[in-house]
Amino acid sequence: MTQAPPSRFGRLARAALTVSAGGAISRLLGLGREQTIAALFGRSAATDAFTAASRVPTTTYDLLVGGMISAAFVPVLSAEAETSEEGFAQLAGLLVSFFGVLLTAATVIVLFFSAPLVSLLTPFFDEATKALTLDLLRLMTPSLFFLGMSGVAIGILQSRRQFGAPAFGAAIFNLGFIVAAWLLRERGVEALAIGILAGSAAQLALQAAALRGVRLRLSFDWSNPLLRRIGLLYLPVLLGLIVTSAGVYLDTILASGLPAGDLTAMRYATTLTQLTLGVVAVSIGTAYLPELSRAASGSAAYRQALGEALRAVLALAVPAVIALAVLREPIVRLLFERGAFDSADTARTALAYLTYAPGAPAAALDQILVFAFYARQDTIRPVLVGVASVGIYLVVALTLVQPLGMVGLTLANAAQWTGHLLMMAILTALMLRPISLRAIVAPLGRVGLAGAAAGIAWWAAGQLLPANSLLLLPALVLAGAFGGGVYLAVLWVLRAPEVRTVAARLRSFLDRTASRG
Repeated sequence: MTQAPPSRFGRLARAALTVSAGGAISRLLGLGREQTIAALFGRSAATDAFTAASRVPTTTYDLLVGGMISAAFVPVLSAEAETSEEGFAQLAGLLVSFFGVLLTAATVIVLFFSAPLVSLLTPFFDEATKALTLDLLRLMTPSLFFLGMSGVAIGILQSRRQFGAPAFGAAIFNLGFIVAAWLLRERGVEALAIGILAGSAAQLALQAAALRGVRLRLSFDWSNPLLRRIGLLYLPVLLGLIVTSAGVYLDTILASGLPAGDLTAMRYATTLTQLTLGVVAVSIGTAYLPELSRAASGSAAYRQALGEALRAVLALAVPAVIALAVLREPIVRLLFERGAFDSADTARTALAYLTYAPGAPAAALDQILVFAFYARQDTIRPVLVGVASVGIYLVVALTLVQPLGMVGLTLANAAQWTGHLLMMAILTALMLRPISLRAIVAPLGRVGLAGAAAGIAWWAAGQLLPANSLLLLPALVLAGAFGGGVYLAVLWVLRAPEVRTVAARLRSFLDRTASRG
């Protein structure tokens, strides 16, 4: 008997599971990458130089390819794949040749202008650190080509509904970095730059291997209207990325005047912040984007989907940020304090995270509002808000960096994220008016009370944590569970709909399981 072809839902479910698994492994290996840097080189002027140098190829990749994949690349290629196999092969080959030339030119330009780029990016580094930054940048610049061509391959594969290799690309990058850094650690911080090269080359090799079964027709006919279509679709997103990149570079410029190691402490603290944003905001936003896109703007379905997404992010992000903030020192000690990373580095990284934390829930909620505007095919307003939020960062940073140093910059980032959320919230309220104040204030009040109770519980549990590093992990797990239980209990008493919905679905699942048994 012939087996029925897989349903559309089954295919999408398998694709989602593949992407989720790849994302989870990538994040774990990404944490391992940062732990490798910390263990080998701690927090020093050398790691500051590496952090500054690595931002050039990575942000250039984001501008040229990374931001284009989901915004323009995949939609146009997917549409072409549905209508004409020959047209797909021609467009895919055209994109390979176009970006091959573009990325080669960009790599040569970065190499040629590397000295002025370093002078512009790190004006306050001493001469020795500037020279090291320049050497590291020149060593890792070819990674721009590898990352870019890997991104092109990922776009082609995703448009063919092939998600395996793209899902595990970042994992292979991080694994390549970790292996190269440990093997070449005797070369000093240069091992990290070579790790970037090794990871990006491994990522490209994986995607290229997956492309072997895809037919491409290389072409240099850059007058193709579909290539122009991709460019037009990407333009508003590119403007937003330029603004974001400008903020990153401003942060680096100002941080170059801080004491040695502070830029690296901000890097490690950002890793903790991104764990919250990545696991909570991006995953929920991605899940709700199709619902928002299908619903008519301002309709009851659109309001319901947006409200559910915002409440879910609020309910998950707030306790995660509070737990990380209250237990910051033991968490940083558990994750990073080994090898060259000592207790002073732990204290500095924990301080950086604490002062990032006030803006982290705002950044998580903001992701959902940005997704809501993208669902309406409105990319202009988020770009304008992004420009204004960089202005907020600049004003706060220039005001606070002199008296507060690193803390001034981390607070400026928190102010930027909060300002961005407030502006996006005002635009959303204008778009969906009238807005029910009760629908806003009630969830904030419930989560605020539950978060405060959980914070007290986590603080109390933190006083009992052992100094022994072998016992720290299980103790932190128990402390986290204790505070999480308090948080959920308070929400249950306050009749929070999110908790009751989850409980109802869990009961339904258990009933179905029992009936099958």
